[in-house]
Amino acid sequence: MKLVSREFVRDRTSLIIASSGLVLAVFNVIYILLQVKQLDFEIPVRFSQLGASPIELGDWFTLYDFAVFAIVASTINLILGLNLHKKNRPIAKSVLSVNVILMILLFIVIRAVLGLSPVS
Repeated sequence: MKLVSREFVRDRTSLIIASSGLVLAVFNVIYILLQVKQLDFEIPVRFSQLGASPIELGDWFTLYDFAVFAIVASTINLILGLNLHKKNRPIAKSVLSVNVILMILLFIVIRAVLGLSPVS
């Protein structure tokens, strides 16, 4: 089965949107890998209004969950966009655009969570 069709490669808009989503995902992963440092104490990993403290603490390596999320979300959105492109191009472009928006929001969240850490 051929995953990328000729029609998708010829559709510049879809190709640009898909490429930008992938570039943003790779950027998020690289940013996380460069910013997360190995620490001996717990650091803020999540902000939540539930519970006694709004900032939840955890181990430093739990921040890599953001990188895993970026990879998984981009992969799923790209596969959905490629499959939908054969049937309905506007919906495929919407799915690929959601991936771009999601990666931008993920970067904002990553910056905010890493900003809570006392050593970043």
